[in-house]
Amino acid sequence: MLLVPGALASTTLPACGDDESTTDGTTTSSTGQGGAGTTSGSETTVGATTTSGMTSSSGSQSTSSSTSTSGAGGCYATFDGTDDVLVAPVGAEVGLTDGFSIGAFIDPQPLADGGTAFLAGRHADGNSNGFYLAMVNQGGTYRARLIVFTPSGTCTADGDLAGPGTWQHVLGSFSVPDMRVFVDGQLAGEAECMAATTIDSASVFTVGRSQTGVFPFAGSIDDVAYYAQPFGSGFDPAQLGCGSSAALRYSFDTTAVGRQSTVPEDCGTSADAQVGSASGPDGADPQFNCP
Repeated sequence: MLLVPGALASTTLPACGDDESTTDGTTTSSTGQGGAGTTSGSETTVGATTTSGMTSSSGSQSTSSSTSTSGAGGCYATFDGTDDVLVAPVGAEVGLTDGFSIGAFIDPQPLADGGTAFLAGRHADGNSNGFYLAMVNQGGTYRARLIVFTPSGTCTADGDLAGPGTWQHVLGSFSVPDMRVFVDGQLAGEAECMAATTIDSASVFTVGRSQTGVFPFAGSIDDVAYYAQPFGSGFDPAQLGCGSSAALRYSFDTTAVGRQSTVPEDCGTSADAQVGSASGPDGADPQFNCP
C-alpha cells in the first residue's frame, strides 16, 4: 500500500491521563498537542515520531457533509466540551487488540488551535493500552485522528475534516500494519503500526471525553459504533449498522428528548451507556435532541 510520505517532527501524543503526566511519564495536557505539518497545493502531510520510531501521516481530500442534517438521521447527543460523557462498561464486545474500527457522525464546535477532542474509544490511563478516535485542530486545519496505544509505542493516523458546523462521518480502522482514517466514507489518511494494542480490563468505553476526564468534545455526535472488522476501502456511512459487524452501537434513536439515565445499545449487547459520570442527572449529562 502506498503511504503518504510524512514530514517527521518530534511530538508528545495525547494519552488520556487524569493529570498532566501519565503513568509512564509522558507529558500531556487537557488541550492536547498537534504534530507539525506541511502543506503544498492540495496535499497536506502530517508526521509524528513516537518513542518506537513509528510515524503517522494524513492525506487531504475533498470532504462533504453527510446525507442528513442530523448525522445519521433521527436523534443525536450534544456535548458541552467541559465534562459531558457517556460511559459503557464493556468486556469482549470491545475487546479486540487488532482488526477493529470505530466511527461516528460528528458536528463539532470550534476547537482551540493545537487542541484535541476525544470522540469515542476505550483507553485507560497511560500510553500502553487501548485506542480512541479524536478530532484535532492544527493551525486551523481540522483532522480526524485514530490513536492506538501499543506496548512498543503510540500510533496515529489523520484525515482532514471540513471543520466546525458540518455533519461528517469519521471512522478509524486498525489491522496491523494498516491504520486508515475515513471521512464521509472515503479514505482520507493512512499510516503503519507494527504492533497490536492491549486492552486494560478495568477500562470502559466512553463517548465525549476520556475515561479520566480529559480532551472533552464540544458539539454533537450521532451513531457511534465499534466494528469487529477493519475497513479497507470506501463505503456509504448511511448503510452501516449492526449488520456491518458492529459489536457496539449507539444511535440515540430510542432515547427520549432531554437527559436520560442510560442510552440503549442497538446491536443486542448488554452494554447500555450510562449518561454522565454518575447515575441520575448531573452536570456531566449530554443533551439529547430529536429534530
